Amino acid sequence: MIRVLVADDSALVREVLTRRLELDEQIKVVGTAINGREAVEKASELKPDIITMDIMMPEMNGFEATKEIMAYSPTPILVVTGIELTVAELSFKALDVGALDILPKPSGDEMKEDSKFFVDLRKKVRLLSKVPVIAHIRGRRKPADTPKLGSRAKVPSKVVALAASTGGPQHLADLFSHLPVTLPAAYLVVQHIGDGFSDGLITHFLSGTALDVKLAQNGDIIEPGSVYVAPNGFHLVARRGDIIGLDKSAPVGGFIPSATPLFESIARVYGNRAIGVMLTGMGRDGVEGMQAIKNQGGVTIAQSAASCIVFGMPRAAIEAGCVDHIIDLDDIPQKLISLIEDPFAWHQAGDKR
Repeated sequence: MIRVLVADDSALVREVLTRRLELDEQIKVVGTAINGREAVEKASELKPDIITMDIMMPEMNGFEATKEIMAYSPTPILVVTGIELTVAELSFKALDVGALDILPKPSGDEMKEDSKFFVDLRKKVRLLSKVPVIAHIRGRRKPADTPKLGSRAKVPSKVVALAASTGGPQHLADLFSHLPVTLPAAYLVVQHIGDGFSDGLITHFLSGTALDVKLAQNGDIIEPGSVYVAPNGFHLVARRGDIIGLDKSAPVGGFIPSATPLFESIARVYGNRAIGVMLTGMGRDGVEGMQAIKNQGGVTIAQSAASCIVFGMPRAAIEAGCVDHIIDLDDIPQKLISLIEDPFAWHQAGDKR
């Protein structure tokens, strides 16, 4: 049985979440909290398997509560909250101090029925309740010293596409904080995130990296030292001439944005100058795209199981046989620097585990 603590200042939301969660016979809500302070107390008292955490609550907000719980009663935490910009920023800060994922709270009408939100909620509760948080969660580190690589290039020598889902925002922020702005590479990112959180994701990245992070727009020029994040509702692709494209076609594997169109596009446009990186997340989005990069002579990297929050997407790529290097998160920045700067490192034997 998965024991859940629900923290939300709305009595109606607490009641609805409890009722909808318990439609799954494997889930039991063992307590509720009306603010962050009560959530901290009940996390220690009840020792739940997982906590659903609202952000905007009186007395102590969800960010402060998450920080205290992860310091003294480490527990998997799923942020379930609204999508206003200030709330989104606090939600991403909660990820920095230990929360595992964010699920946007639907409007009032959607809360009255068993909508896709509740299907996703139950799925995430089942998955995240099993994550060993002490082994996988760490605070944001101070950016490491990076090599001085001279002036910034005008055209990227390499283009790196990165895909992530559950656990991705904190891992991407950590990774980018260790990459020098002068490295002659551009970065294109697909992160599965709830509608309305894209702007908060950008703010999250900007706080810890010197790279130029932006929400991708159709027609943007792909420049070195820049990070382009796929907006909700569009596939992000690279087009010839170092141009960003946004494609509003059908979801791929249930996702829009999806990693597969991104990976396939950089394989097609950049060939052996392409690098694909598969980070933490559930499912198998991007596997066919990783294979396309490998087929065109590019290099593919998967995050190791030991450093993932959820070893789903990387495992699917590894099992498909399209991964050159399997690497801990902490070691991916240096691997990228080596692959981009050292031509002799480009096709060295992969790191396999």
